[in-house]
Amino acid sequence: MKKSIKWVIFSFIVLFILPLLAAKFAGPSGMALCYIMFFAINPIFFIAEGIASGKAIKKFWYMPFGSALIYLLSMWIVFDMGESAFLLYAGTYFVIGTTVMLITSAICYVATKKQIPKEKIINYTVFAIILIVIIAIISVLGVWKYNRTFTVHKWMESEENRHLIVNNMLSKYEIVGMTEKEIIKLLGEEYDDAPESFKYPRGEFPDESTLTYYLGVDFMDNNWLIITIEDGKATSYEIGLT
Repeated sequence: MKKSIKWVIFSFIVLFILPLLAAKFAGPSGMALCYIMFFAINPIFFIAEGIASGKAIKKFWYMPFGSALIYLLSMWIVFDMGESAFLLYAGTYFVIGTTVMLITSAICYVATKKQIPKEKIINYTVFAIILIVIIAIISVLGVWKYNRTFTVHKWMESEENRHLIVNNMLSKYEIVGMTEKEIIKLLGEEYDDAPESFKYPRGEFPDESTLTYYLGVDFMDNNWLIITIEDGKATSYEIGLT
């Protein structure tokens, strides 16, 4: 019981308190800190948890699922409720933790039954952990890449997630030089009642000379793609914050 309480507290600190501090107080470096958590701290946490739970799998089989659930709820609370990208991350972490737990349990079982020398157990464990770390890194990077790859379907279906794919879209398409009709064909109609001034960049962006697309909330700010139109063609674009 005491171990379960300690696990809940530690999971809460790693998976909720740290992201909350990064989002609230880290400022411009918050995104970098979140990347460190997504691709380093969280995978390491789930690997360590899988090893710990695998040593007593009958008692702690629920740990990977519980931590994945805590992570999902925490991300929704801290960043964006219902954000589907966090479902992918939570699922990936769950697979990592569960895989490590099963491998650890299997190694412990075989070692007990066959009385394998301690040195071999250590070698098998190290090899398994290295393999899992490689798989974990590839899996998490795959999820990250998928979430940030632009498709017209993603752009049209989820305005709140556009900030994740806007950079990929801008690298794929030469927006500057496209006609207003071409941009609307690609990105759809601009956002109704879009603001004309932003806290960044400074200045006025009147509706009659811009196309403005809502990109969703990123680190507490509403993000906007502002495309300046002159003589029916795009001459520049910026990411605005309100």
